Amino acid sequence: MKMELKEERIVVAGKEITLKGVDQILKEVENLNMEDEQSQREIMKRVRMYNYIPPELEEEVLSVLWGLYLKRKGAGRGGT
Repeated sequence: MKMELKEERIVVAGKEITLKGVDQILKEVENLNMEDEQSQREIMKRVRMYNYIPPELEEEVLSVLWGLYLKRKGAGRGGT
């Protein structure tokens, strides 16, 4: 059984790109309760499994995804 990954549009370096599985990946990584640096590496590793990320955009993509991760994590804990 193959899981259907939801596509999500994010703006990176002024361009809108579509990534598969962002919501699911962020949820999974959050549940791992890792340190920030480990979480960032894990997010990118998982995003690359389902999406091609041009090397020159990796830092910007990580920055946007990390922002989404932190926002989601804060919202999940009552938004401190």
